[in-house]
Amino acid sequence: RGDSPAHDVWLQTTEKNLEHQVFVLETIDQYLPGIPVYLTLGNHEGFPVNSFPTSTEMDTIVSGDWLYGAVGDLAWADNLEEEAKIMFKENGFYSTLVRPGL
Repeated sequence: RGDSPAHDVWLQTTEKNLEHQVFVLETIDQYLPGIPVYLTLGNHEGFPVNSFPTSTEMDTIVSGDWLYGAVGDLAWADNLEEEAKIMFKENGFYSTLVRPGL
């Protein structure tokens, strides 16, 4: 559902936000093995808060590469087809069919 880092924006850094996101996703994987997870990022995962950079900002000071790439390599992303995984790692969003007919 996203928005998992603390909302103490005056203390946030890219490192802390990534560390927190990795912890949350690895904890979900540990305690709910085999349960498909479909991640959404909230407005507090990125840094600075409320930033949603896409591939057009890659390799710039506001890039989301540090978050999207690292989080896109975690176990939850194994539920995505390769095209959706690439989309997430470049833009922080994706589209996927969860279940046919749903």
